[in-house]
Amino acid sequence: MIADELSRMDAVDAGVAFRLLRKDRALEVFEELEPVDQQPILEGLRDRSFLDLIEGMDPDDRARMLREAPAKVVKRVLAGLSPNERKMTSALLGYPEGSVGRYMTPEVVALPQDLTVDQALRTVRAKGADAGTVYTLPVVDSGRRLTGIVELRELVLDAPDTMISTLVVTEPASAYATDSAEAAARLMRETNDLNLPVVDSEDRLVGLFTIDDALEIIEAADSSPATGHCG
Repeated sequence: MIADELSRMDAVDAGVAFRLLRKDRALEVFEELEPVDQQPILEGLRDRSFLDLIEGMDPDDRARMLREAPAKVVKRVLAGLSPNERKMTSALLGYPEGSVGRYMTPEVVALPQDLTVDQALRTVRAKGADAGTVYTLPVVDSGRRLTGIVELRELVLDAPDTMISTLVVTEPASAYATDSAEAAARLMRETNDLNLPVVDSEDRLVGLFTIDDALEIIEAADSSPATGHCG
């Protein structure tokens, strides 16, 4: 993998190699790097390349990078973002350290509970390109409070005029944004969920916690001497 090769290089060589990548490939590779390897590359980019890269990142990946970044880098990143991206990133960084709110993706396609399957699929097509995932679709009431989830597979396979309320899994496993990310990750492993809805203190949907982030957190926790786990 390119990210692995870059992580083995010194800062100067990694920066040179990274700048040779196509823009779309560069973003993909950058998000695969560990924060400690992202910093020197980011600091070596000129303004236009810097802005393109940070604006293209998913909010949760951006927040992950900034958790370990020097204050000057955080300031430069936030100042360079569009208002909407800055708002999402700042919101993630506002959650407690180690909480699931720090790791969730806030870019979610939420479905009103009174839609038909056809209307729901239209919503997914209209908004899905900007979402972190569309495989699990939270269903919400008029106050954006979580009422259940429906899987994309169910919508695709059912009749267009079916009300999604008949397909919704009510009372799904979920987490509060301030809950421990490790606890949420282990809950996902127990329930075999690919995505876990995340809500605020009033049960309003604020994001989804995805299985790739959950597995990374479990792996890090189990390999840390402080946890007492082995393996």
